[in-house]
Amino acid sequence: MNCPKCKNPIEDNATICEWCGSNIKIETKNSLSDLNQELLSMSQNKLAAVKFYHEKTGSGLKQAKDYVDNLFAKNFPNNYIQGNKKGGCFSIILILFIAGTVASVITSFIL
Repeated sequence: MNCPKCKNPIEDNATICEWCGSNIKIETKNSLSDLNQELLSMSQNKLAAVKFYHEKTGSGLKQAKDYVDNLFAKNFPNNYIQGNKKGGCFSIILILFIAGTVASVITSFIL
C-alpha cells in the first residue's frame, strides 16, 4: 500500500505515513460493499455465507447469522423471509391429510 499524499510505501494497517506524517484514512466502505457482494454471491448456501462473514469480520456466529439474514432479506425480499427460504406446500398437504382422516373417522361412527 502507498501513502495517498506522498506515494511512498507504507504498511497496510498504518494510520500515519512514516515519510510525510499525513493521516491515512482507512476506506472501509468499499471493503464492506465488496464483502456484501461476496456474501450475496453465496445466496444459495447461507451456512457458507455466515461462516465467511464470521471469518472475515471476527464477529460472533449469532451476529454473522443476523447480518447475513438481514442482507439476504433486503436483497432477495421475494425469496427470503427472516432467515428461511420460502417453503413448499408440505404443511397444507399435512393439514388436508389430517382433516380427511378426521372426517373419515367421524363418518365411520355416524354410518
